[in-house]
Amino acid sequence: MKKIKLFIQIAAVLFLFTALAFTQTNSLFKIERSKNANIVQYDANLDAAGQINVKKPIDYYWLLHASDGSREEITTFQKKAYGFSVKYNEAGYFDMQMKAVEDRKLKVSLIDGEPKAEILINGKNAYLSKIYIDSTDNFMGIPKVNYYTLTGNDIETGDEVEEKVAVKN
Repeated sequence: MKKIKLFIQIAAVLFLFTALAFTQTNSLFKIERSKNANIVQYDANLDAAGQINVKKPIDYYWLLHASDGSREEITTFQKKAYGFSVKYNEAGYFDMQMKAVEDRKLKVSLIDGEPKAEILINGKNAYLSKIYIDSTDNFMGIPKVNYYTLTGNDIETGDEVEEKVAVKN
């Protein structure tokens, strides 16, 4: 009986390591908000070969820093604000269009084995690290976005760049 239990435990550990090896996830960027400390995290899904998974390249979810730090999936309603479309480009990268930043396109690719989201910030090509959204709730509790700030690193210099964009409602 002890041998069977040990075998099951070893098999479970091997299965876990195998699953982790074949489905890697790597951070791309996050959305922070003025409303609370919770963030929306965007990750690239990597396959066993370390390439971005063509079928499901991007994963996104809440990190509930305002409470216990746990992960929570994005609801269908929340996808209207934080969702995106992504399409593989024959040039070897993914074109990404976000709902939260409709006026900017992102280019997701691997750079030196690391997934990066390239975006234009203050007229410079940059790797996006964070979007900050400032909003106020109306009397019905529906948020109105006042502005958003893009933060990243200039691709050429590595310097941090930031751009505040006012939203016209």
